[in-house]
Order: sequence, then C-alpha cells, then structure tokens
Amino acid sequence: MALFRSSLACVSTCTTFVVASRLIVPGNAIISEKDKAPDPEPKIKMNVEYQKKEGNLLKISLTNEGQEFECFSAELPWSHYWSMTLILARPNGQVIKFHQYIDDPNAARTRLGKNEKITGTINLDKRYPKLSEILSEEDVDVFWSYQLTDLNKKKTNRMGGWVYLPKTKGKK
Repeated sequence: MALFRSSLACVSTCTTFVVASRLIVPGNAIISEKDKAPDPEPKIKMNVEYQKKEGNLLKISLTNEGQEFECFSAELPWSHYWSMTLILARPNGQVIKFHQYIDDPNAARTRLGKNEKITGTINLDKRYPKLSEILSEEDVDVFWSYQLTDLNKKKTNRMGGWVYLPKTKGKK
C-alpha cells in the first residue's frame, strides 16, 4: 500500500477496481444501471366529457393500460388547479378569463393498478365564474391538455382534446 500517497487515493482506486471487476465477472449479482431494463413509462387512456348537472362539470376518467404506477394525487387532472391545462373560448376565439386562486398541492399519493380506472370532476363554474352567464348567450369551446408524471419522474404522452359546451336553452 505504500504505492498510494493517501488513503483517499487508495479508496478511490480500490473502489473503482472492485466495482469494475464485479461488472465484468460472469455470474456476479451486481448489474450496471445501463444493463437494467428501463421502467416503462405510465400508459394511460383519458376520457373527458361535459356534464350539466349541478353546474358545469368536466367528468374525467383515467384508465391505466400499462404497469402499475404511483403518482402524487395532485398530478391527477381534477385534484389540483394547475395539473391540467384548460382554455375556454367563445365562438369568436375570445378566451374566457379564469379565476386564479392559490391551490397548494399536498403529498398524498395515488396508486393505479394495471387496467384500473379512476374518475373525477372539475367544476368549471368555480374556475370560470362567468361561465353560466356566457353560456346563456352562446356556446363555449373547452380545449384541454394533460400529461401525468409518476413518482419516478416518468411521463405519459401528452394528451389533449376539445369539448363542446352548448348554449343553455331558454335563457338570453
């Protein structure tokens, strides 16, 4: 060991040798990170529908078509104000102003098993206070975009679409 001028140099060199030799020796249990099969990205199917029940609602369902995964619950489109992009527009293209408020996410988690489906709703009247008034005058288009990130920082493909909100009947 007189070859090394400090114990730190010995530890560094010896560690490199041991790690490298374990990766080379056949039958050894240590596997390089590069050799591991990557965790599959979450694969979900998303459905968004308009419901006029107790207000103007978007009913959203997510179906896991891949392996089980876990995410922060705030990542779900209905759980947190900023988890899903929503843009509401009048027929002339004018974007409807939304009500901004503080919506701090929490650390709760959601696990979604293979082929499992979960559903939630977004209350559009809460986010867009003038929506009912606007719908009494004209139709509204809802454009949406969503991408889920799991706890391993794996992302689904970005999904998006459009939902039609018809003018309410009998009102001016």
